Amino acid sequence: MHEINAELLQVDQLLTVSHPIVTQIEAPRDVWARALLCGDRALILALVNDRVIRSKERLELDGGGHIGKGDIVDYERIGKADVTVNVPAWFAAKSATRIGPDGPEPVKMTQVGNRITCHDVHIGAGGMVLIERQQ
Repeated sequence: MHEINAELLQVDQLLTVSHPIVTQIEAPRDVWARALLCGDRALILALVNDRVIRSKERLELDGGGHIGKGDIVDYERIGKADVTVNVPAWFAAKSATRIGPDGPEPVKMTQVGNRITCHDVHIGAGGMVLIERQQ
C-alpha cells in the first residue's frame, strides 16, 4: 500500500484537476488501462495487472472478530510492455515518465498523429505513466 501512496503523491497536483476520458487504449492482455486528462497539461495512464494468482489459504480476521480462511493474492509479473493511447487532436506530447514508488523514470515514447505509444513500460501489480503535453 505504501508504494501506491508514494506514486500518487508524485502526481497529486495533476490528479486534482484530472478527468477520466473515454478513448482507445491498447495494452497487454489482462491489463486494464484508463486515461485521465489533467487539464491541458498532461495525461495519466493508469494500468492495473489483472493476472491474479491465488495461492495457499491463510487465516484472516473479519470485521466482526471472526476467524475465516482467505487466499494469499499475488500477481503474475508482466514486465515491460508497450501501451498505446489515443489522445485529443490538440495534445502534442513532450515526454513520458513512469511514476514508480522510488521516483519518476523516463519512458521512451512516440507520437504519430493522435496516437501515443509508450515503449517498455514496467508493469508489476500495476503502473502509472505521466505524459506531459508540449506547452
